[in-house]
Amino acid sequence: MVTASQSYLKRAKIEETPLPLAGMGFFDHLEPVSYKKNQFLFMPGDPSKHLYVIKNGLIRTGLYPGEERSIITSILKSGDILGEKVIFGEEKRSEFAQVIDDNTEVYQIPLAMLQKKMDDTNNLCFDITQIIGRKLLKTHRRLETLVFNDAQSRIIQLLIELVKENGYRVGYEMFLPRFFTHKEIAQMTNTSRQTVTTVLNKLKSLNLIYIRKHQLLVRDMQNLEALVVTN
Repeated sequence: MVTASQSYLKRAKIEETPLPLAGMGFFDHLEPVSYKKNQFLFMPGDPSKHLYVIKNGLIRTGLYPGEERSIITSILKSGDILGEKVIFGEEKRSEFAQVIDDNTEVYQIPLAMLQKKMDDTNNLCFDITQIIGRKLLKTHRRLETLVFNDAQSRIIQLLIELVKENGYRVGYEMFLPRFFTHKEIAQMTNTSRQTVTTVLNKLKSLNLIYIRKHQLLVRDMQNLEALVVTN
């Protein structure tokens, strides 16, 4: 028997996100670079030479690539930018950026082109500042969650954040077309994989979420949010 939730997950499609800076002519003479799953755009210590704009796919950024103590600082999707520290004079990368999905495409904007556009276009500096500002606010909120919330609340808060930012409404429920592994969730919430498994199983038993093939359906956002406890 196919449940309503299973039917939603089969029918749902990922919606495209408009690219930032598209109206500035950045992409008129640039071809996106294709990456496969697990490839790195850059690693700590690599020279900073580009600003990146994701055309499609998913990319994670973080610290200590490939190590068990790896910390994921952000999950970025189509329309997001990364590597923005190059604008502020970063000479070598301090974090890594790794592709999550196959067939991910990324525009690489050379620093020289970016600087020229910023000199020639009055509104560009303001637009970039707004984009970076929103990203900093998101990072700040995540840090607050890590400091003040218990393990269960950190995991639930991450689910809520991912669904609200990367998902969309299906009836009275919220659908996330690309969910993450227990290890990735643990790395984003400073918890263990065992804790993530325990919390997700609890939420499923309460009929608050439904998970199928790396896809997530939040069935009751209001009651899910009520479980977040801030110390």
